[in-house]
Amino acid sequence: EMINALLRADADLILYAPNSLIHPLHNGTGRIRPRIVTMTDDGIGRTLWAQTVLPFLVRRDRPDIFWGPAHRMPAALPRSIFGCLTIHDLVWRFVGETMRPISRMMEQALMPPALKRADAIVAVSHHTKADIKRSFPELAAEISVIYPGVLARQPGLGTGYLEKWGVRRPYILFVGTL
Repeated sequence: EMINALLRADADLILYAPNSLIHPLHNGTGRIRPRIVTMTDDGIGRTLWAQTVLPFLVRRDRPDIFWGPAHRMPAALPRSIFGCLTIHDLVWRFVGETMRPISRMMEQALMPPALKRADAIVAVSHHTKADIKRSFPELAAEISVIYPGVLARQPGLGTGYLEKWGVRRPYILFVGTL
Protein backbone atom coordinates (compact mmCIF):
# COMPACT_ATOMS: atom_id res chain seq x y z
CA GLU A 1 0.00 0.00 0.00
CA MET A 2 2.90 2.36 0.64
CA ILE A 3 4.08 1.88 -2.96
CA ASN A 4 0.60 2.69 -4.26
CA ALA A 5 0.36 5.78 -2.02
CA LEU A 6 3.75 7.03 -3.19
CA LEU A 7 2.76 6.53 -6.82
CA ARG A 8 -0.46 8.49 -6.21
CA ALA A 9 1.81 11.26 -4.83
CA ASP A 10 3.70 11.20 -8.16
CA ALA A 11 6.92 9.74 -6.73
CA ASP A 12 9.48 7.86 -8.80
CA LEU A 13 10.51 4.69 -6.98
CA ILE A 14 13.42 2.32 -6.94
CA LEU A 15 12.65 -1.05 -5.34
CA TYR A 16 15.71 -2.82 -3.99
CA ALA A 17 15.46 -6.58 -3.44
CA PRO A 18 17.76 -9.55 -2.80
CA ASN A 19 15.61 -11.77 -5.00
CA SER A 20 13.11 -11.51 -7.83
CA LEU A 21 10.03 -11.87 -5.65
CA ILE A 22 8.84 -8.32 -6.33
CA HIS A 23 5.13 -8.21 -7.01
CA PRO A 24 4.45 -8.31 -10.78
CA LEU A 25 2.63 -4.97 -10.53
CA HIS A 26 6.01 -3.43 -9.76
CA ASN A 27 7.90 -4.81 -12.74
CA GLY A 28 9.98 -1.80 -13.72
CA THR A 29 7.42 -0.11 -15.94
CA GLY A 30 6.45 3.49 -15.48
CA ARG A 31 7.82 5.18 -12.38
CA ILE A 32 9.05 2.01 -10.64
CA ARG A 33 12.53 0.61 -11.23
CA PRO A 34 13.49 -2.66 -9.53
CA ARG A 35 17.12 -3.23 -8.51
CA ILE A 36 17.63 -6.93 -7.91
CA VAL A 37 20.92 -8.55 -7.02
CA THR A 38 20.23 -12.15 -6.09
CA MET A 39 21.79 -13.71 -3.02
CA THR A 40 20.71 -16.59 -0.84
CA ASP A 41 17.12 -16.28 0.28
CA ASP A 42 17.58 -17.03 3.97
CA GLY A 43 17.62 -14.47 6.76
CA ILE A 44 21.39 -14.27 7.01
CA GLY A 45 21.75 -13.93 3.23
CA ARG A 46 19.20 -11.09 3.15
CA THR A 47 20.98 -9.39 6.05
CA LEU A 48 24.35 -9.65 4.32
CA TRP A 49 22.78 -8.32 1.12
CA ALA A 50 21.29 -5.36 2.99
CA GLN A 51 24.60 -4.43 4.61
CA THR A 52 26.88 -4.97 1.58
CA VAL A 53 25.13 -4.91 -1.81
CA LEU A 54 22.31 -2.50 -0.91
CA PRO A 55 24.54 0.45 0.12
CA PHE A 56 26.47 0.04 -3.14
CA LEU A 57 23.22 0.19 -5.15
CA VAL A 58 21.97 3.19 -3.19
CA ARG A 59 25.25 5.06 -3.69
CA ARG A 60 25.00 4.40 -7.43
CA ASP A 61 21.35 5.48 -7.73
CA ARG A 62 21.53 8.45 -5.30
CA PRO A 63 17.82 8.58 -4.35
CA ASP A 64 16.54 11.61 -2.48
CA ILE A 65 15.13 9.42 0.29
CA PHE A 66 15.91 5.88 1.44
CA TRP A 67 13.09 4.15 3.32
CA GLY A 68 13.84 1.07 5.42
CA PRO A 69 10.38 -0.49 5.86
CA ALA A 70 11.32 -3.06 8.49
CA HIS A 71 13.62 -2.04 11.35
CA ARG A 72 16.91 -1.78 9.48
CA MET A 73 19.04 0.43 7.28
CA PRO A 74 22.42 -0.24 5.74
CA ALA A 75 25.14 0.89 8.15
CA ALA A 76 27.00 2.39 5.17
CA LEU A 77 24.05 4.45 3.90
CA PRO A 78 25.56 7.77 2.78
CA ARG A 79 24.71 10.70 5.10
CA SER A 80 23.82 12.74 2.02
CA ILE A 81 20.73 10.55 1.55
CA PHE A 82 17.76 11.21 3.84
CA GLY A 83 17.01 8.00 5.75
CA CYS A 84 13.53 7.11 6.93
CA LEU A 85 13.07 4.00 9.06
CA THR A 86 9.86 2.15 10.01
CA ILE A 87 9.80 0.37 13.37
CA HIS A 88 7.01 -2.12 13.94
CA ASP A 89 7.96 -3.16 17.47
CA LEU A 90 10.81 -3.68 19.92
CA VAL A 91 9.99 -7.31 20.68
CA TRP A 92 13.71 -8.16 20.79
CA ARG A 93 14.13 -5.74 23.69
CA PHE A 94 11.06 -6.55 25.78
CA VAL A 95 10.11 -10.16 25.03
CA GLY A 96 13.12 -11.46 23.12
CA GLU A 97 12.45 -14.97 24.35
CA THR A 98 9.54 -15.14 21.89
CA MET A 99 11.94 -14.81 18.95
CA ARG A 100 14.30 -17.20 17.26
CA PRO A 101 17.76 -16.55 18.77
CA ILE A 102 19.32 -15.51 15.44
CA SER A 103 16.48 -13.06 14.74
CA ARG A 104 16.82 -11.55 18.20
CA MET A 105 20.60 -11.16 17.78
CA MET A 106 20.15 -9.49 14.39
CA GLU A 107 17.62 -7.01 15.77
CA GLN A 108 19.86 -6.27 18.78
CA ALA A 109 22.83 -5.65 16.50
CA LEU A 110 21.16 -3.79 13.63
CA MET A 111 18.18 -1.83 14.97
CA PRO A 112 20.00 0.54 17.38
CA PRO A 113 22.47 1.85 14.76
CA ALA A 114 19.63 2.13 12.23
CA LEU A 115 17.63 4.24 14.69
CA LYS A 116 20.64 6.47 15.33
CA ARG A 117 21.28 6.88 11.59
CA ALA A 118 17.65 7.65 10.72
CA ASP A 119 16.67 11.20 9.82
CA ALA A 120 13.00 10.30 10.40
CA ILE A 121 11.38 7.37 12.18
CA VAL A 122 7.93 5.94 11.57
CA ALA A 123 6.34 3.92 14.38
CA VAL A 124 3.29 1.81 13.52
CA SER A 125 1.56 2.63 16.83
CA HIS A 126 1.73 5.09 19.74
CA HIS A 127 2.87 2.20 21.94
CA THR A 128 5.82 1.50 19.63
CA LYS A 129 6.68 5.23 19.58
CA ALA A 130 6.69 5.26 23.39
CA ASP A 131 8.88 2.12 23.47
CA ILE A 132 11.38 3.76 21.10
CA LYS A 133 11.51 6.98 23.12
CA ARG A 134 11.89 5.09 26.41
CA SER A 135 14.57 2.75 25.03
CA PHE A 136 16.52 5.30 22.98
CA PRO A 137 16.03 8.73 24.60
CA GLU A 138 19.08 10.16 22.81
CA LEU A 139 17.58 9.90 19.31
CA ALA A 140 17.48 13.16 17.38
CA ALA A 141 15.07 12.02 14.64
CA GLU A 142 11.42 12.93 14.82
CA ILE A 143 9.16 9.91 15.42
CA SER A 144 5.81 9.92 13.62
CA VAL A 145 3.02 7.40 14.09
CA ILE A 146 1.61 6.07 10.83
CA TYR A 147 -0.69 3.08 11.04
CA PRO A 148 -0.14 0.29 8.51
CA GLY A 149 -2.46 0.41 5.53
CA VAL A 150 -4.77 -2.44 4.65
CA LEU A 151 -6.63 -3.28 1.49
CA ALA A 152 -10.37 -3.70 1.58
CA ARG A 153 -11.39 -7.27 0.82
CA GLN A 154 -12.24 -7.65 -2.84
CA PRO A 155 -15.82 -8.79 -3.56
CA GLY A 156 -16.08 -12.55 -3.81
CA LEU A 157 -12.61 -13.20 -2.39
CA GLY A 158 -12.88 -15.76 0.37
CA THR A 159 -16.58 -15.25 1.04
CA GLY A 160 -17.27 -19.00 0.96
CA TYR A 161 -14.67 -19.54 3.66
CA LEU A 162 -16.07 -16.74 5.80
CA GLU A 163 -19.62 -18.08 5.47
CA LYS A 164 -18.43 -21.58 6.38
CA TRP A 165 -17.19 -20.26 9.73
CA GLY A 166 -20.11 -17.90 10.34
CA VAL A 167 -18.18 -14.64 9.89
CA ARG A 168 -20.73 -12.05 8.79
CA ARG A 169 -19.25 -8.71 9.77
CA PRO A 170 -16.00 -6.81 9.07
CA TYR A 171 -12.87 -8.15 10.71
CA ILE A 172 -9.11 -7.89 10.62
CA LEU A 173 -6.95 -10.96 11.12
CA PHE A 174 -3.33 -10.42 12.12
CA VAL A 175 -0.98 -13.37 12.36
CA GLY A 176 2.34 -12.35 13.89
CA THR A 177 5.22 -13.98 15.69
CA LEU A 178 4.02 -16.57 18.14
